[in-house]
Amino acid sequence: MDQTAAGLSTTHGIDGNVCASQMEIRILRNLAKKVANLSSRPIEQEKTELWTRHNDLEKTRPLIFCDPENGWNEIIPQDKILCEKSLFRVWEMALRKEIFWAEEMQDDRVIEPYFNIPWHYQETGYGVNEEEKQEGGEKGSYKYICHIKDYEKDFYRLKYPEIIVDHKRTGEIRELAENILGDILQVRIKGVWWWTLGMTWDFIKIRGLENLMTDILVYPEWILEFLSV
Repeated sequence: MDQTAAGLSTTHGIDGNVCASQMEIRILRNLAKKVANLSSRPIEQEKTELWTRHNDLEKTRPLIFCDPENGWNEIIPQDKILCEKSLFRVWEMALRKEIFWAEEMQDDRVIEPYFNIPWHYQETGYGVNEEEKQEGGEKGSYKYICHIKDYEKDFYRLKYPEIIVDHKRTGEIRELAENILGDILQVRIKGVWWWTLGMTWDFIKIRGLENLMTDILVYPEWILEFLSV
């Protein structure tokens, strides 16, 4: 359960029994009640207004946003997650993060009375093996394995990726969340925010970071070709 800035982007791959036990329901509801109480504080409305003014380019005090990204795994380690089933462990983590954000980090991120469910989807990819990593272990440094070794031979294996949404499964998971938490927090389907949608990340996953850096000088025409796919 890597907890990067992207958070939970999809429930695809989280399989198994999704019937919550009474213990899991109790844990999730207690955490949700705490989030709901925190979201009702006057300071949350103040922060909302500040962000609105900031985005309207009005002059405000500096606004601070903190995100530990994968440091969440150290702040809330897996042995502190009490739910047993994979889906509910993810939900519990999300709720505990909101509480920690409000009580410990105390930045200007707004705590809202929502419980977000991501779309259940899968991606077809670019037609080559992707995100194969050589890692150093313990969630530390890593590098992507290069799958485009020769532009002339490998480039035309690429295809435009598709996102396939399973609306039925998305609805089932939303209904499950509403049954457990809907009287406490507003359950909604919402995609995650992300700070970059650049193509270079996808390029790196397929070609490798070091190769990308040198390709800018050696094969600029192929980089342009890739970005036009």
